[in-house]
Amino acid sequence: MLHLPPEQQQGFYRYSPMGLKQRGPARLFAHIGEDGTLGYGLTRIYQNLIEQGRVSPPLSLLMQWIESTLQRIRQQLDKLSTLLADVEFLHSDWLNWSLPPGETFSSEYVRDRRKMGQILTSASKAAIAARLQDDSPFLIETRLSTLQKRQSLSPKDLASSSERQRLRFYAELEQRQRERPRVSLIHARDGELSDREFARQRLAGTNPMIVHRLREADRERLQPWATQDYALATGETVNLSEAVTQNRLFLADYPLFQDLTSTDLQLGRYVGNPQALFYRTEQGLYPVLIQLELGSNWITPTAAADDWMRAKLYTQAADMTHHELIDHLCNTHLSMEAFAIATSRQLPVGHPLYQLLRPHFRFLLAINTRGNTLLLAEDAAIEELLAPTREASVSLINQSYRERPFTDAAFPNDIAKRGLEPEYLPDFAYRDDAQLLWERSPPTSAATSSAITGMILPCCLIPTCKPGPQN
Repeated sequence: MLHLPPEQQQGFYRYSPMGLKQRGPARLFAHIGEDGTLGYGLTRIYQNLIEQGRVSPPLSLLMQWIESTLQRIRQQLDKLSTLLADVEFLHSDWLNWSLPPGETFSSEYVRDRRKMGQILTSASKAAIAARLQDDSPFLIETRLSTLQKRQSLSPKDLASSSERQRLRFYAELEQRQRERPRVSLIHARDGELSDREFARQRLAGTNPMIVHRLREADRERLQPWATQDYALATGETVNLSEAVTQNRLFLADYPLFQDLTSTDLQLGRYVGNPQALFYRTEQGLYPVLIQLELGSNWITPTAAADDWMRAKLYTQAADMTHHELIDHLCNTHLSMEAFAIATSRQLPVGHPLYQLLRPHFRFLLAINTRGNTLLLAEDAAIEELLAPTREASVSLINQSYRERPFTDAAFPNDIAKRGLEPEYLPDFAYRDDAQLLWERSPPTSAATSSAITGMILPCCLIPTCKPGPQN
C-alpha cells in the first residue's frame, strides 16, 4: 500500500516513552521541542539520583519546594486563563510548553465553557430556590442546611416539588437564551437507593458499560447460586435455572479488581470485585443477589436491611471506580489520544482521512494533558476520590488497555458481546440513543477501512511498537 508522507514536520507529536514501556495507551510526549527534551532528560537524571540516595537532604528539600511551587503556579494560571478568557495572550502558544502548536484551548472555547458554567450554576440555584419555595437565589447559601434537614415528602408532594424545580430550571435557561432540553421521559427516582433504582443505574446511570446477559454457556457460573429460589423486592420468586433459559438474567461484575491486594488500596479505603445478579421482570431489572468477593457468601434482598444496603453500596463503589478509570479515562480519553498522535504523525494535512478525523480530536490533547495534572498526578483527584493508590490505578488502566480487543470499541460489537439486544432488554436508553448516532455515521467502504488499518493502527494501537519516523 502506498504511504504518503506528511507535507510538514511532525516532530511535535512524539510518543511518551513511559506509556510504551508500560504497554499502556500511547500518550503524547509532553515536552515539546529539543529544549523540552533537554529539560525532561535533566529531570529524569535528578530523579534517578534521588532514588539512589545521591542527593543531599537540603538540595532535595529545595527541589521539592520548587516543584510544588511551580505546580501551584500552573494551577493558578489555569484558573486565571478561565477568568480572563478574553485575553488572547493567555491562550496562545506563548505560554504553551507541553502541547504541539495549535492544540491549546482557544479563547472562544474557554469563554463558551465559562458562560455555560455560569448559566448552569444560575439555573441550579433557581431550582433549589423552588424547592425552598423562595424566589431569591441569593438566599440559597444561607438556607442549604434547612433543605438538608427537611423531612421526606410524600410521593405526590415529591412529584410536585420536582416538577416545580424543573420548571424553574428551564425558565432560567430560557431567560439566558438557551433552548429548553427536549425530554421524552423523566424518571421519578425512588427514595434512597431502592432495588429498582439500584438496577436502573446499571443501565441509565453514569456507567452503562458493565452489565451483560447470562446465557446457556454461563450455567456453570450460576451453579453456586442455583441451590435455591430467590425472592425479589417485587414479591416475585426467581428460579435461576429457568431464568437463564428465558434470557432474563443479567450480571454486573468487575473482574479487573479481583487481584487487588491491601497494598494496592489506600489506608482506610476499599474496593472489591462484587458480582450483582439481576432478573428482568415486566417492570424492568431487579437485583437477585450480590456476592461481594469470589468465594464469599452472597446477600439477597431478604437479608437484614443494613447488610443489603451495604452490599449495594459496595457495588456502587466498584462501578464508579471502573467507570472513572476504565470506561471513561482509559477507553475514551486515553485510547483516542493514540489516534490523535498517529493522525498528525502519519497523514498529510490534505489527506481525506486527516480531514475526516482531525475535527474529532479538537482539544483532546489539551484535555488529556490537563488531566495528567488534575487526575493522574500525585495527590490529585484519582488518589483523592478512589480507593486504589495512584500506582495501582495506572496499572489497572494499562492492564485494561492491553486486554481489550480493538474490535470491542465498535458499538454493535459491544452490544452483541454483552447480549443486550432489544429482544432481551427492551428498556436500555444508552443502546437506543447510541444506535441512532451509529446509523447516522457515514458508511465506511472496505478500501477506507483498509487504509485506516494500514496507516494508523500499527502506529498507535500496538503497545510494544516503536514510534514512527519524526520526519
